[in-house]
Amino acid sequence: MLFSDFKQDAIDVLGSCDNARLWARTSDAIRLLGNKARWEWTLGEMSITSDDGLITLPREVKTVLSVAVNQQPVLLRDQWYEYHINGSGEETTIPCGYATETGAWSTFRDPPTPVKLVATVNSPSDTNKKLRVYGWDENGDRIYTAGADGVMKDGFLVPQIYGYPVPRADVPNIEKIDYIEREQTSDRVKLYAIDPVTLETLTVIGNYRPNETKPTYRRIRITAPGTARIKFQRSDIPVQGDDDWISTENKEALRLALRAVKLREDSRFDAASVSEKEAVRLLSEEQESLRPPTQTGPQIVDESYRDDPERLFYYG
Repeated sequence: MLFSDFKQDAIDVLGSCDNARLWARTSDAIRLLGNKARWEWTLGEMSITSDDGLITLPREVKTVLSVAVNQQPVLLRDQWYEYHINGSGEETTIPCGYATETGAWSTFRDPPTPVKLVATVNSPSDTNKKLRVYGWDENGDRIYTAGADGVMKDGFLVPQIYGYPVPRADVPNIEKIDYIEREQTSDRVKLYAIDPVTLETLTVIGNYRPNETKPTYRRIRITAPGTARIKFQRSDIPVQGDDDWISTENKEALRLALRAVKLREDSRFDAASVSEKEAVRLLSEEQESLRPPTQTGPQIVDESYRDDPERLFYYG
């Protein structure tokens, strides 16, 4: 449903307040419910093909749940696996049958070499909007630049001038990007890595939607090349307007979650917990009623008897 369909319910819970508060507290309520379980309305699927085995997922992906590569299910490993005592250690290739989740990133592609950065904007109204990059130069030094007050600050601003993409000559070549933050714009903004000598474009490393102020994307590494089909839990996209989409259609549960947020603001934690639990109960019952009566667990085959059909056992 659209937020406009829930707006009066939000006003009934929060009282008279401005739109910014209605949107922010409703976003908190949606996030509260989304963290409680993997509800059907928080799940999604997508297929992505990679030539080099590295896949950056769109911002809708909060948590990678399952991966199948080239139509074969694989085991999912997190970014800590190589550090585990029984893990693989650092490796440049991924064995067949595995996909590795590598954490969160601010760009969908890394700079290929130490580069300069330029941004292109699609609307004149976005000229001089701020896009700040934090990272390290080719010598391994943290990049600092002087602010308007002359004080050195972490990171640097990438110029955003409509029709005139230009790099900053006073900023060293950047090799590793840690984080990006930007002002909301009226249209998309693209971030390019360019050759610091020839100023020729090397690659697009970011393509930011207007409301992506803190771009964060999950990445996975798979066997290369391949097509990965991914089951995921959706990100909690904040409500920022009356026409924004809210995934859940259960108004009663969302009202109770919003009430829990309001009670917690008022330091009424016991009452907030009761309201929160009731919201989760309603969603749990709704999801259970929609679940078909089918077996969801995998069937396990004892491989030691595969060559002897008469002794082949199945465990359900």
